[in-house]
Amino acid sequence: MSTNGLQRFQMHKDNGYEILLILASMVDLVNSIVQLLGFAKDNIIADNTQKTPATYTGAVIEPLSFSKGKCIHYQAWLSAQEKAYQTSYWYSDSINDQALVTEVDYAMCVNPDAKLNALATKNCWSVWYWEQSAGDLLYKPDNV
Repeated sequence: MSTNGLQRFQMHKDNGYEILLILASMVDLVNSIVQLLGFAKDNIIADNTQKTPATYTGAVIEPLSFSKGKCIHYQAWLSAQEKAYQTSYWYSDSINDQALVTEVDYAMCVNPDAKLNALATKNCWSVWYWEQSAGDLLYKPDNV
């Protein structure tokens, strides 16, 4: 996440906004990292995998947290909340989130791919370009 992204995230947290993260990644890979960034565990949605007591089975539990599956997870999360939210914003960089960005009140396209950028232009959505310099990296490998 770039400095602009971290600043925006912190601003939302400081203003008391509920922040939900829906990733098209396996929860086992991202959970610890995004919790370190400050996301509440219950507000992290990613692909769950089936497990036996001793191993991963390799199977992913449907629906996937991808494309229209993100909408299913988002609606389930909303239904589980005690509070009713009147306004929703969604940040995305990929056309793979088209279903979700068209469902929320405000789509925020950050460094969008070409297809999402075209959709944003058509729908008059906000488009931001955040840059990340080497000094902004959360982790800097030894060989950089």
